[in-house]
Amino acid sequence: MEALLIPETTQVELERIHQLLSNWISGETFRLSQLSEAETLKTATMVEQIHHLTEYAQLLVAQAVEQNLNIEAKSKPGELLQARLQITRAEARRRIELAAQLLPSRSLTAAPLDPPFNNLAELVRTGTVDSRTAGVAVKALEEASVKTSANLTAAVRAGEDATAANLHRTELLADMEKSLVRTMRDHDIDFLRTIIRRWDTVIDQDGTLPDEAELRHRQGIFKDREHRGLTLFKIFADQSQTETLLTVLNAGSNPRVNRSAEAIDSRSRAQRELDALVSALGAALSTSQLPATGGQRPQVHVTIGYQELLGQLKHSGTAKQQFTGPVPPQTIRRIACDAEVIPVLLGGHGEVLDLGRKRRLFSPGQRAALLSRDGGCSFPECTIPAGWCEAHHVNWWSRGGESAVSNGALLCNRHHHLIHQEEWKLQITAGIPEFLPPPWIDPEQKPRRNLYFRV
Repeated sequence: MEALLIPETTQVELERIHQLLSNWISGETFRLSQLSEAETLKTATMVEQIHHLTEYAQLLVAQAVEQNLNIEAKSKPGELLQARLQITRAEARRRIELAAQLLPSRSLTAAPLDPPFNNLAELVRTGTVDSRTAGVAVKALEEASVKTSANLTAAVRAGEDATAANLHRTELLADMEKSLVRTMRDHDIDFLRTIIRRWDTVIDQDGTLPDEAELRHRQGIFKDREHRGLTLFKIFADQSQTETLLTVLNAGSNPRVNRSAEAIDSRSRAQRELDALVSALGAALSTSQLPATGGQRPQVHVTIGYQELLGQLKHSGTAKQQFTGPVPPQTIRRIACDAEVIPVLLGGHGEVLDLGRKRRLFSPGQRAALLSRDGGCSFPECTIPAGWCEAHHVNWWSRGGESAVSNGALLCNRHHHLIHQEEWKLQITAGIPEFLPPPWIDPEQKPRRNLYFRV
């Protein structure tokens, strides 16, 4: 147990660290205000890493308190930490339990033991992530272990080979830990929870379904009450019905729908979704059926100078659409990535040079390949499904890029706008879209991928 005991020099070393940090804080109050933006962000990153390392030290101390406590002591380790450090009982318990999962230990025979979640433990030890984020991952892995254990028992009872089933369980848990570790390296705790929910679906694919009688009893749409001109409805839908409803709602809540170049939609998402549902019902009343995919993709008639379309003019020109009138060429170049554009190209004197049809489009087969590869919007952390994404040319068509899968990436409307602002850079590496953030987000501009659709 010697490696787990606090060495005699620890007190002196910690006092020295404490003094160094205190001196830095007292001297940097003014100097920090003089830093450049890049220097400030770098300092913030370093301070955050120090905070993470301090949290790891808290786990080390919690483990030491639990292991070094006199067996005859009247207080429990958590109670000692709570009283001495003036922290809550829940916080003391959190540190002790997390230490057991993320720190090395020893067996009853004093043999060294690796942490149960070794890859995750390394992230915390190096200060890459904070202990609370790691705690969320640990809890998810523990719950997954319980669920897969139950699945294993059920599989063996159903006649499956026990060795093969147990190997599958082990590999599944290992893949989940690696996935969560990759996520925590580049993303925040909110996106980590999103990935955890995805893994929960993978592990418990069938879920706990109600029986048919319960479904009949609970399903339905119910008119509740009216208040100040508004009526409250409650909907209880199963998974397939919910998918249909969300498809219709998302069709109307797409920011591009019914938005002109000048107008700004001030409705909330809930208001847009209600309008979408009512519109869909109106369509059903008038046509006796709902559109299978929300209708065809937009077909825009554009009158634009050839050089303006290619982005070769130094001054800012304009283009004109059939219904909405003047629109900036950069807007046309962005929409043209995935819309059916019929360009009317004009020469320098306004003469018609060419009347084309549906140019620079990805074919249905290419879009299907992009859907299979990307799963949805390829921008990091985005969860927009493929049905509401646009196919973007990584190397823009106006700059010589081809309409090929190797030069395409699915992007939602918001991130399509963002990429065309040219702050984020998009590249294809080993067949996967990667995004390079601008220096003000990441000075090192490390490539990022969307892991959401790769679970």
